[in-house]
Amino acid sequence: MADSDLLFQQTPGGPDLVFGEVGAPPSGNTEITLYAVLPALTAAINVAPITQATLAGVLPELTASFDVVYQSRAQRPTVGTAASAWQGAVANRHEASSQQQQAQKLPAYTDAPHEQAQPLDASVLVDMTNTLVAVREQRAVPHQEAIRLPTATRRSGYQAMIRDRRPSRVTGFQQGVRVSQAVGSQYEEMLRDRRPSRESSFQAATRSGRLLNHRSGNGRRTTVQRDVPFQYAMRPPAGMWVLPPIPGPDPCYVPSSHLVFDGAWPADGHLVFICEKSSVTPPTATVVVPTRRVYFVLNTVQVTRISGNLDLSALTQQVALTIDVDSWVWSFSATMDLRAEDDVQPSGGVPVELEIEINGSPYRVIVEGISRERTFGQTSLRVAGRGKAALLAAPYSPLVSVVPTIDRSAQQLMEDVLTDNGYPLGWTLDWNITDWLVPAGAWTHNGTYIDGVLNIANAVGAYVQPHPTADSLSILPRYPDMPWEWGTVTPDFELPVAVVTREGIEWQTKPDYNRVFVSGTTHGYAGQVTRFGTAGDLAAGSISDPLMTEEAAIRQRARAVLGDTGRKALVNLRLPVLNATGIITPGKYVRYLDGSVSRVGLVRSTSIDAGLPEVWQTIGVETQV
Repeated sequence: MADSDLLFQQTPGGPDLVFGEVGAPPSGNTEITLYAVLPALTAAINVAPITQATLAGVLPELTASFDVVYQSRAQRPTVGTAASAWQGAVANRHEASSQQQQAQKLPAYTDAPHEQAQPLDASVLVDMTNTLVAVREQRAVPHQEAIRLPTATRRSGYQAMIRDRRPSRVTGFQQGVRVSQAVGSQYEEMLRDRRPSRESSFQAATRSGRLLNHRSGNGRRTTVQRDVPFQYAMRPPAGMWVLPPIPGPDPCYVPSSHLVFDGAWPADGHLVFICEKSSVTPPTATVVVPTRRVYFVLNTVQVTRISGNLDLSALTQQVALTIDVDSWVWSFSATMDLRAEDDVQPSGGVPVELEIEINGSPYRVIVEGISRERTFGQTSLRVAGRGKAALLAAPYSPLVSVVPTIDRSAQQLMEDVLTDNGYPLGWTLDWNITDWLVPAGAWTHNGTYIDGVLNIANAVGAYVQPHPTADSLSILPRYPDMPWEWGTVTPDFELPVAVVTREGIEWQTKPDYNRVFVSGTTHGYAGQVTRFGTAGDLAAGSISDPLMTEEAAIRQRARAVLGDTGRKALVNLRLPVLNATGIITPGKYVRYLDGSVSRVGLVRSTSIDAGLPEVWQTIGVETQV
């Protein structure tokens, strides 16, 4: 600092003079008190007897809003320069204060708002008597001609100036540019700067899911419940719950004993074994889905190739499964990443078998079709196929011939079809219809395995449904109870309208047949079946089948015909795959509560659409109006 004298134009405002660097930070510590109100902690707890539970809660991030006032406590004496309307401007480079970048010189035709006009005769276009003033050609300059401003405006020292491209050359003062606090200010009070927290180079981190942003090779994706020692709890239903007793051993099961006959040998040579001591009865309770405002479902989809136990879940985007009463096998389709192409290709002519697990329900399928689709910026692989039961049909099944030489029951004939040179294929039957005896020579078969099974089942109006994973076929009656009796049956599921996201109803009117004639061909009987309580005056067409060899077969075929009559409503319901219901398959009774309207019917079709995070099932329910 050069040697000089300090000259004061007026008396100092205070007794002390403070010298120091401009903008020096205040000394000392500042104490700030922050008051915050945290939200109330909420939790859902399931209570069970003698159960240890741990409650963990996560509080939201703490946010606050407050104002900070900085007081420098410095005296600011009034000096002569404070009367000026402008502060001392700091010389700045011209390009730093310009708000526009240097314009690039362009041809004149690009700046003209109009296209090039064609020269015309002046007398046609100009209605003036005086001589036109020639102007400069606009195409020669990159800017239009400026308008001259009044002299007083350009030379005024204090009034608001008009912004010009070169203000320093027109006025005595250019518009001051706000600069930072360290550039030449002669006052101690500087412009308020941002707080350090607002100048952080990192934004607030967002909590992300554990499995959404991480993928490592072909690692096996695990679900959340596999990482905790407890399964996901559910809210207990209303009412009292009593622990069911532990069932004891079957009293009729004797590991080693002799058969003791207390009666004569039956005349037909058949032995029928029953257990009169068994207390085991099939469950008849209805799964009731309660009405709630919100339903919580943890959806999981797992796709695994059986060969090599290869997990393809990370490469699978969407899976669809469908089946109905007229389909004896599940149909499936899936959209996968192109990287899974080699994993689903058949090897040696043998199709790839996959296991698709949806919310804990597994299904075995085989890949029969592969296609690739490419769109802009995306390539996907689409695979399609059927369930394991497709191995009983073409092109996997050979043509088999069955010619019974002795009397066989219908179930035994179906088991004979599922053999290869007299050896069972390993497929079992879940027989749910009334069996009947078929004499030798009444029925023969030549075709695939599944053709023989369907021929026997369709003869009595039954249908075939496959097991999801096992080598087993269920033979089910089309109408276990007649439609006019559905009001008294105990449904398997009760669904409220609250759990259904989409509903569709299609009304159908069919003939009101009340009598049908059914007969055999070379063997068997001929009979007429009339609906009880009716006059039997409206008969359906006569039915003839070689397997109508007993009254039991005729009665079952007639029930299938008389049940599919009258006014019906096919209700399509779209709902989530809940833990209580699982996937509702054809053949189940459902009671649907639509406000004051209650509809009871049989499930006829099931469709599953699984694409995480959503999994939906759509069921078609046949109801009687």
